[in-house]
Amino acid sequence: MRVPTFLLGPRSILKRRYTTNALMHISDWFPTLYSLAGGSVKDLPDDLTGYDLSETIIRQAPSPRKELVYNIQTKEGKLSSGAIRDTKWKLIMGMQGKNRNRWYCTMPLLQANASLCTPTKHDLVQAMPVKGRSQTTFSLFDLESDPSEGNNLLVGLHNRNHSEQHSILQTFQHLQGRLQHYQSLVKSSVRKKVMKEGDPWQYSKLGWC
Repeated sequence: MRVPTFLLGPRSILKRRYTTNALMHISDWFPTLYSLAGGSVKDLPDDLTGYDLSETIIRQAPSPRKELVYNIQTKEGKLSSGAIRDTKWKLIMGMQGKNRNRWYCTMPLLQANASLCTPTKHDLVQAMPVKGRSQTTFSLFDLESDPSEGNNLLVGLHNRNHSEQHSILQTFQHLQGRLQHYQSLVKSSVRKKVMKEGDPWQYSKLGWC
């Protein structure tokens, strides 16, 4: 998920216009803005999960954030679906919606091959199934070379050479382990009852996005 963000500030801080693709999470804004306002991040609570990206904004330094959890869902205490990113790699666990590639289809991709932007069964199956969960799949993407998330690296893995297989599986196992680690930190929901009033589908066809 990539959300455009515009930042406007005094020239003493933002000396020139530029664009950055540095990895950032919404939780990073608090320590970042606090630092930009002259505060010391050391004064903030130790359990703060956000990173200070003020140096990234001011001097275009590399982002201190390397990892980002998109979502985690559990069922009966076990990880059922989720998504995580580590630098350029993104792992999705769970079924991707049938209209997924309508969101991700870029104009160059559409111009190159319109069929790539048409939902097919291939988008919903394949990949590596989780033991005991035949409907759950994994998808691994290299966001640098494939920002539209159209090439699941786990599909056709057996056709790759040994070095590529090893690299992809190593990345997959690392991200899967990190996702399971974060799942172990998930707290039980305070509100057990589902509130339909909070579902955006009640008001429009756009859903959560």
